[in-house]
Amino acid sequence: MNKTTAIRSFANSGYTPARKDVARILDSKYYLVTLQDYETDQGDGHYLLNTQQTFVLSGHDARQERDSRMNRCNRIVEYIGPVYQLCNEKDPFYARPFPLFTSQAAALAHFDKTWAAHMIRRQHTAVRCQKQLDTPRTERAAQTKARYPLITPEHLDELLDQNEQDCKDTLAAYQKIKPVPNVKQLR
Repeated sequence: MNKTTAIRSFANSGYTPARKDVARILDSKYYLVTLQDYETDQGDGHYLLNTQQTFVLSGHDARQERDSRMNRCNRIVEYIGPVYQLCNEKDPFYARPFPLFTSQAAALAHFDKTWAAHMIRRQHTAVRCQKQLDTPRTERAAQTKARYPLITPEHLDELLDQNEQDCKDTLAAYQKIKPVPNVKQLR
């Protein structure tokens, strides 16, 4: 346990050494923010670890990290240099916000890593859908009837048809090829 973690844990839970780093955080600038890693337990507990990572954040996000209740911000330094972000509005893979990067190579490496994890999840879903489509309809009807004993035959047929269509749509969507990453330079 280092000094900062000890102060946060026992003396002053709102303590952050980053408050004295930058006098004013502006929304129009970018900052290198060093955040202490944390882990969560089964309940609501969050525990700070001894490791830390540095991220490029916009001024708004840097201010939120500095003032957050988790209080894991150790350092904030204004970043003067190019800032890159992955973007593509047409593909749902890009629907979540990607982090900011200091180089185009780092952005592409992050894209490859997240795409590999995405493909693993896709493969599990495709296997599950194919297994469900390979199961005879009478067996799926019996399983559904056992799970929902009060279901009417009309609703059962409707549910099975909808389920089959969803699986076919999922398998058709998963035949797409890997999208081409689009890296936009913000500054």
